[in-house]
Amino acid sequence: MYLLPCSQCAQSIAVSVSKAGDVVTCSACGAEVSVPKLGELKRLPLKDATDGQAAAAEAARAGKSPLLFVSLGLIATGALLVATYCGLRWWLMDVPTTTESHIADFERGYKEVAPAVLIREYESMEKFGIEMVGPLKYIQEAGLRRQWGTSAAAAAGVGLVSLMAAFALGSRKSK
Repeated sequence: MYLLPCSQCAQSIAVSVSKAGDVVTCSACGAEVSVPKLGELKRLPLKDATDGQAAAAEAARAGKSPLLFVSLGLIATGALLVATYCGLRWWLMDVPTTTESHIADFERGYKEVAPAVLIREYESMEKFGIEMVGPLKYIQEAGLRRQWGTSAAAAAGVGLVSLMAAFALGSRKSK
């Protein structure tokens, strides 16, 4: 690229070799400037290559910024919607029984049962053993509620980080 001075405002116009003999428009004043033939063009000062690389890199970043901003916005929106759904499931899920209330219910029940029935149950347990196929239902419900809460917190975190990144990208671009 060569620097061609504008005939009207003296602003430097970057011109490539392929434009030799053509007419270009000055970006500063809008005047049409004739580009000299190749021999005369090569006598003009060269545009610094690092400026061109910086300009190309800036143009590439500028082209990607809107796409990145929109992508981050969509990720934030989706994550916050998921967080809202999981949070509502967590909040609406009722686990009325705890381990303490479960034990208290058994203690009350044992006081109401005749001692002979308790002895028969104990003998049955010794003979056949106590096998629980899985955790009690209230423990499963409490675990599921905890999972909904964890999912809500994780999705909210992703959403907030994406939202902050989008805002940071948007404020940096507007400067």
